[in-house]
Amino acid sequence: MKRVIIITVFLLTAVPALLAQKGMHISELFTDKYREQKNVTELFLKGKMLKDYNLTLFRSLTVANDPRLAAHMEQLVRADGKQSVDREEGMKGGQLYYAFYTFKNPDGSYRYLFFRNNLLRPGEKQETTMVYMEGKATLSELKKLFR
Repeated sequence: MKRVIIITVFLLTAVPALLAQKGMHISELFTDKYREQKNVTELFLKGKMLKDYNLTLFRSLTVANDPRLAAHMEQLVRADGKQSVDREEGMKGGQLYYAFYTFKNPDGSYRYLFFRNNLLRPGEKQETTMVYMEGKATLSELKKLFR
């Protein structure tokens, strides 16, 4: 019985996080295939830590010095960006340098996708970062956090 309770609690907490990006192309990036690579760092936060920021979920993926994976990330981010209700993008040499996309949920909350490819800026730390967030925070609140 104790085992059933433990498994049930795990599923109730883990499954919503796994489904967070459901229906988005970027969900592919939050899998073991990428997370286990030495040059990839994933950050996952949810719950009380985010309450002050009006967020319920924060996930990021940072890839160090990998142009091939950066290009794949860009492709997935751009595909999701087409479905956004609001967007801000910056291009450099025909490639996506940064993007900030907003997606509205039926319950009035938002999903946000942020992307930055520092491989396109000589002299910067050679990494590509993608951040996925969910919550009631407005775009202007999030922009203040990132500045």
